[in-house]
Amino acid sequence: MRAKGLRAPWQFSYTSARRSPLVVAAMRTDHAANVQENGIVCAVRESKMPLALLALLGLVLADGVQAQAVFKCIDRQGHVAFQQTPCATGQAETVVQIAAPPRAQPSPEYYRAEPRNEFTHTRRTARSSTVMSFECRTASGALFYRHGGCPAVIGRENPKANLHASRGEKVRARRIPRAEACHGLRSPGRKGREYDDVTPTYEKNLGRDPCRRY
Repeated sequence: MRAKGLRAPWQFSYTSARRSPLVVAAMRTDHAANVQENGIVCAVRESKMPLALLALLGLVLADGVQAQAVFKCIDRQGHVAFQQTPCATGQAETVVQIAAPPRAQPSPEYYRAEPRNEFTHTRRTARSSTVMSFECRTASGALFYRHGGCPAVIGRENPKANLHASRGEKVRARRIPRAEACHGLRSPGRKGREYDDVTPTYEKNLGRDPCRRY
């Protein structure tokens, strides 16, 4: 038999804004209050809800992006409901303020570098870093290689002496990659190899051979 003035949970009236209110089982009791109705004293409990759950319910119930209030209602059985209208008579009512979400920020603009020809840049860098030597030729067909530059003339009697043009032979110089010059220095039977820039054995032992990497 139910006391006069008390209503069953299913008899509580809810507005048309939400036909089925969100009901959560009561959790740890914060405090209790005695409510007297028609001479009957009833204990109304108000439960403490986790902040994360309140935020989730606020996002569900929020209308638009504006801040608004939501009513937290607790009936005599300790059932908790969140709704947009005031609580029914006999329910403990708490107003929960739902903050508006932050405004959407525009997407940042990122700097995009202008495309460039990577092939040209790589070829230019490789060419500038190439170590160069010299190819030396004479009109008589002598071919020899030097790393520090070709002589202006070569003498007939003393091949490695730079004599005057009247006593020597003019030399035409051409810059070539050192790898090509080192390869030519190793070629046998070549006319003019007696004029080559040959590194002494002592210098080679000290690691000073210009062709040690080629």
